Amino acid sequence: MTIAIPTTFDAYEVSRVAEFTDADGKHFVETIDSDAEAADAGRVFWSLYGHIHGLGADCIGDFATKAIACSIYTKITGHVVNDFTGDNGLYGLPT
Repeated sequence: MTIAIPTTFDAYEVSRVAEFTDADGKHFVETIDSDAEAADAGRVFWSLYGHIHGLGADCIGDFATKAIACSIYTKITGHVVNDFTGDNGLYGLPT
C-alpha cells in the first residue's frame, strides 16, 4: 500500500480576523486591517495559515492574540517571530 505524503506548506501567515453577522443573521469571518473594521465586528482573533503554492492557504488555528499565533508558528517551524505586537498581519513567513 502506498501512502500519499501531503504537500508541505511553502509559507505561513498570521492575520487578524473578525466575525461579522450579515443582515440575515448569518455569521461569516474575514481578515481585517484596521481598528475601524474591528469596531464593527463581534469577535476579533488571530489566525495562523499555512500556504501551499497553487492551492491557497489552510487555516491551522485561531488564537486569542497575535503572540499566541506567532508562538504556534515558532513551534511548527522553529523560526522565531519578533514582530508579535501591533495590529498588522504577517505574511510570507518562512517554513
